[in-house]
Amino acid sequence: MIENPYIVTFTGKKVHPLNATPDELCIEDIAHALAYKCRWSGHTTRFHSIAQHSVIVANLFTLQPLWGLLHDASEAYLADVPSLIKPHLPTLKYAEDQLMEVIQKKFKLPNLDRHEEMVLKRADWASMKHEWETMVYNPEGHDIGIDLRDVPEIHVPAAKTSWMPVEAERVFLKVYRELVN
Repeated sequence: MIENPYIVTFTGKKVHPLNATPDELCIEDIAHALAYKCRWSGHTTRFHSIAQHSVIVANLFTLQPLWGLLHDASEAYLADVPSLIKPHLPTLKYAEDQLMEVIQKKFKLPNLDRHEEMVLKRADWASMKHEWETMVYNPEGHDIGIDLRDVPEIHVPAAKTSWMPVEAERVFLKVYRELVN
């Protein structure tokens, strides 16, 4: 077993997701990986990438849109696990939290206060609710596992269509550059 496991990224970087440093990470790798990963573990009626989901959340979370864009950035280096399963995998949750601290440092994301954290979570849930209602085949009427009754409907142009990975990557990077410049 490798002591400090790593992955080789799209840009050729060697990243140690369980012990990453800011210099190992780059926005191009995050954009590419998230663009090629489908939401809902791929169990959707059409392809909908984590990158597109992130752009939608950035549009909804106007308090700190860069946080909205990067809220799932750890999934570029670790697995995307459905939200109902993730609480049962504490080691993965710990690894995600540690990696998000490095991502926060790398991209100079400010600490969020409790109110901002809740607004970000509601933006994430609003996008999730839209995805659930429009892209998950649910003839049995299964519950999503989160009470979304008071989460508003979203009206973001990016949510109306599904982007192919190349487009999702391009838009993700465009939004990132607009937010940091």
